[in-house]
Order: sequence, then C-alpha cells, then structure tokens
Amino acid sequence: MISEKSKVPSKELKFPKSEKVIPELLSISQASKISGLGRNNIAFIIKQRKLPVVKIPGYNRIKIHYDDLIEFINNNKYLHR
Repeated sequence: MISEKSKVPSKELKFPKSEKVIPELLSISQASKISGLGRNNIAFIIKQRKLPVVKIPGYNRIKIHYDDLIEFINNNKYLHR
C-alpha cells in the first residue's frame, strides 16, 4: 500500500488556507503554474517586454500582476488549424 507520505505532491498553487483568492502580484513560479508555461518561458516573455512586470523599490524580485498575465493570455489566443 502507498502511505500518505509517499504520495507525489500535486502541482497546485499553495496559498494560506485563509486566503482563497489568487494574489494580485504573482511570482514567476506562480505565473508559470497559472498559465501552464514554464518559468523560463515566462522569463523570456518578460525579457522581450511582452508582459509587464512590477518592480518594488528595495525588493530584489519582480512580480507579475494577475490581470496583466490574463490579458497577455487572452491577447495571444487564436484558432489552430
């Protein structure tokens, strides 16, 4: 039998239990999980300046606004033949 501890962890976003909503500012990893794109692909899209980011002064990380990520996804939809 497989014990509970030996199960492979799911790839779901893990937020505090009290927080049921997705945060407005996402890390690259969180944006990757939401969009289904890899972290390197998200970083490449940011480097190409196709996805705006938030740089908070004094904080050595970039964040992606949730609405910008959804807008980027919606703007890049098309029907595949």
